Amino acid sequence: MDMPTRVLPGSPTHPDYVLLQRGPQVLALEQALNPSVPYLHRVALTGGTVTPRSAALVAGWGERQVYEVDGIVGLPAEGDQLRPERRAVQLVPFADLMNGRVWIARADRMLSDPPAVTAFARASLSVVSLGLEPTADGQTPTDIAEFLTDEDPHSFCTVNPQDFGLANYLGSPRGRRGDPVWFAVMLRSPASISRIVFRHGAVSASGGWFDTTEAMPRIELARSPIPTSANGAVPDNSKVRWETAGVLEHYPRSRASTPPTLADGQLFELRLPQPLEVYGIRVIGRAGGDYASCAELSAYG
Repeated sequence: MDMPTRVLPGSPTHPDYVLLQRGPQVLALEQALNPSVPYLHRVALTGGTVTPRSAALVAGWGERQVYEVDGIVGLPAEGDQLRPERRAVQLVPFADLMNGRVWIARADRMLSDPPAVTAFARASLSVVSLGLEPTADGQTPTDIAEFLTDEDPHSFCTVNPQDFGLANYLGSPRGRRGDPVWFAVMLRSPASISRIVFRHGAVSASGGWFDTTEAMPRIELARSPIPTSANGAVPDNSKVRWETAGVLEHYPRSRASTPPTLADGQLFELRLPQPLEVYGIRVIGRAGGDYASCAELSAYG
């Protein structure tokens, strides 16, 4: 049966990406079916009409449906840039996805650098919002943890230690102004990393920075698997063993009530003395003003 295919924009939260819908089904790139594609984050659709084709049955995939479309794939090349190449890529209905992604890059927005090992990984915040407050029209919410890993330096999330969150709902007391807050990224499987990049979010009169009066913001690593709640919904932070990797030495000195000079999305980097295998990373520091902000937290091999 011939089903209509639509290319749906990812805006406003994923403006550089689209998703492909065939009839009622959302299609997704499956890593196991694309072994020659090194980075699913660096796959784009070719221009023009997109028509998924039924692909031949794949060994180990049973009778499940596999589709094929023409795409552009970023392949390793000399230097730090990728080489775009046209080739067919395989997709499956989202319900059959084992390991992959639904978001496909727009051809005119496809990045040419290798992605971080943490790209689009699961993220968490020290205060987990209950989402009870509506977001004003025209404003982007800042409690979406996945903004930390979406490869977009213009999106950011914030943490206010005084906000009422999930932990408070479960009985913990609220935090106080200036308490330490953190932004964390978790990996499904361990990865070897040699440097971590923190991108500051945005400063306003009421907050958005780290207060360095007592200590500089620091990067911490989880060297063992990160436990989650019984239903797997949230990390069990009380059981995570975090090790300090270093501090962000070049972060500007600041006070609790005086914002530093910071550009939106400004980058700070920590290089490790040697590669380490990790399950997660986080940046932690005292909130400046009412809250701290983070646009990206990334780790690279």
